[in-house]
Amino acid sequence: MSERPVVMTSREGVPLFGILHEPDAPRTPRTGVSLLNPGLKYRVAPNRLNVRLARALERRGYYVLRLDPPGIGDSGGDLPELPLPELWQRIQRGALVESVVDAQRVFERECGLAELVGMGNCGGAITSLLASTAHPTCRRLILVDLPVTLRADDSNPHARIRGRAHGTWVLAAYARRAGDWRAWLRLITLRSDVGTIARALRARFLAPKKAAAAGSPGGTPAAPAGAAEDERLNERFIDALEAFEAKGGEALFVTAEQDNNTIQFDTMFGSTRLAEPARARRHRRITIRGANHIYGLPEWRDELAGEVFSWLDGRGGAR
Repeated sequence: MSERPVVMTSREGVPLFGILHEPDAPRTPRTGVSLLNPGLKYRVAPNRLNVRLARALERRGYYVLRLDPPGIGDSGGDLPELPLPELWQRIQRGALVESVVDAQRVFERECGLAELVGMGNCGGAITSLLASTAHPTCRRLILVDLPVTLRADDSNPHARIRGRAHGTWVLAAYARRAGDWRAWLRLITLRSDVGTIARALRARFLAPKKAAAAGSPGGTPAAPAGAAEDERLNERFIDALEAFEAKGGEALFVTAEQDNNTIQFDTMFGSTRLAEPARARRHRRITIRGANHIYGLPEWRDELAGEVFSWLDGRGGAR
């Protein structure tokens, strides 16, 4: 096995830096995973998640490219001088797609790939989906905490908890970990998101009372329909998904249970369009119980990796 730095050039002449992982015994047919950065973070990802995943995939015979898009990490170019929420919105509209496609084409050509698998977390997930339409060989996607909406305003989604039902939903997610001593340690040492807990408490007990949300069979409040009231479905996401499906594509959708974005995912897509019979048969949806957006604990990362490997090995390619 080996990993080495590579520098490619975008169509605008911007140098794109990445790390290429090359397996000793490549799978047949040759398969590469384009592992994109989450949002504005660089190729390593929080808790070195992308490094861990890339090395494990390499051991399983996959080529892997970890890329820094323009203006991020060690790549050239500059990001616009805009507030972070607006930059996130631009990524969700496809701001990084062209450069990613350029790098992926070099990856396919130089490694002699028969198949390209797109993978990413959050902003990397939506970029992977949007870029997949440019690659005939990309028929599998691994989309972790995929953002599916655009906001009417540019508020921070992690700070927004709306209404009693939404507050109840967030508090219930924390309550399910009440028996885990590590959760209490994180709370005592202020490593838990105390601000989110406080906002959830205010919403639960002080927000104007609305119609109660229907509970799930296990008694946990369902993600409330009104939680995303100022969100709209990203039409570019839907168009790209339909184009991906038209060429026979299959996706693994992964969500973190304690990620607020999961509410938007479920409300706008997961419990509606993804639940349609044709899509339910084609794709797979899993939720990592207790996990947060950055998969901060080892067991969350291990479960995520296990689900990824199981799905990849069971959906075509060499065994």
